Amino acid sequence: MATNLPPGLLDGLRSADPSARLLSVTGLAELVRVSYGAGAAALGLILRESGVIPSLAAILGDGAEARQSALFVLANLCSSVVDPEAAKTKQQLWRAGGGARLAAALAAPDVESLTLAVALLQNACDQRDWCQFVVGMGLMPRLEGLVDHADANVSKYAAGALRNVLQLDALEAKAAPPSPDRLALGVQLHAQRAAERRAYENEVEAVEAAAAAANAMAAAAEAAAAAVAA
Repeated sequence: MATNLPPGLLDGLRSADPSARLLSVTGLAELVRVSYGAGAAALGLILRESGVIPSLAAILGDGAEARQSALFVLANLCSSVVDPEAAKTKQQLWRAGGGARLAAALAAPDVESLTLAVALLQNACDQRDWCQFVVGMGLMPRLEGLVDHADANVSKYAAGALRNVLQLDALEAKAAPPSPDRLALGVQLHAQRAAERRAYENEVEAVEAAAAAANAMAAAAEAAAAAVAA
């Protein structure tokens, strides 16, 4: 199956030369873009068996164009809709330390990288390791904030990632008794903090609205008095 890949592509992903990595990862992204069904599953298998998932994780730290291509490849091949064996890719990415690279991508200045990073996180967060990482690294507030992002796709994928974390927690809560280190505890604390923050923000907004209304009434009264005096 490896003969289906362009010669040198896998070696390029492992290269110490940034330009070689860029050329290979953009080529790989194009292959993923046109691969469907059995072809996409075969491509996922090739990448896992060739051991280049760690290389793709490392490329997340490269420049914007390479990062976007690597995120595109991983976001697709970590989707069970694209590759029925996507769970294996997620585990390889996790063991390669992809979590830290992905967390950094959530702060990327370009919307395309951000969109793909949140999409990848959404796809990864049907596994306990990834959910624990999201909670443990304090990424839940970041995802919550991205739900209100101006870009519709960023908002959608952020909401999906949050939903996946909460759903996995709900399933585990039914299957096992509570324990101090369980994922549920982190999600519960996050939800409590988020509710407290929203309540405070609502209170501040109410106070500001009341002050604005009072100022408007005072201004109107002053204007009316000035008109009478004139």
